[in-house]
Amino acid sequence: GIEAETTEPDVEATWVREFGKEAPLASAEVPSEMAELPSEAEAEEPKDEYAWISPESKEEKEKEEKKEKLELNSASLSQLEQLQGIGFRLAQGIIAYRQENGPFEKIEDLLNIPNVDAATIGDITNLIEVKAPKKAAPEPPISQVEPEDEYHAKQLDAQEQLKQGNIEEAMELYSKLVKKGKRVEQTIEALKDASYKHPVNAYILQTLGDAHMRADQLQEALDIYSKAEQLLR
Repeated sequence: GIEAETTEPDVEATWVREFGKEAPLASAEVPSEMAELPSEAEAEEPKDEYAWISPESKEEKEKEEKKEKLELNSASLSQLEQLQGIGFRLAQGIIAYRQENGPFEKIEDLLNIPNVDAATIGDITNLIEVKAPKKAAPEPPISQVEPEDEYHAKQLDAQEQLKQGNIEEAMELYSKLVKKGKRVEQTIEALKDASYKHPVNAYILQTLGDAHMRADQLQEALDIYSKAEQLLR
């Protein structure tokens, strides 16, 4: 008879049929990226929240805490007017009070100044302080200073007139020095000091503005002229 044709069994098909169905899915390799992902339950698990403070904010806070307070009895007009809620007018009032009544003994003394209330003081309490005033060293009499030249002599004369309270005469002398361009730096320093002692005198501010202009200090001159204009309104 005819022999039946025999064929070799398909090994791969047999393996899939016998073993492929039974191969556990868990044994399949998972990409490492997916393996590291948290489960849905873990993702929903609440985590502790921490307030993050930027380095800039922390640095600004530390600077604010270490910032030196403004001493009320030695502060200048320009320093006082930069305080929150003070401005030029109240700064003038503070210096005028200081001149008429002597140094402040406590911060609450500011309530004696017109238009200063508890709210105003509350805004600046952390920015100011009151210290016992220091005794200024006595200045040598102007008459004992030997002038270097005629312009120095005029400067000394102007200083003497200021000391005696003759403001108009002093400003006339300083104005002559400014117009000549002589001893302008010394004039500026003297007039700055005079403006602290007489903050409501527009004549002093006008002359100081002229001195700044002569020294090519345009911005300083404009600021001073603006203050003088406020006084004349």
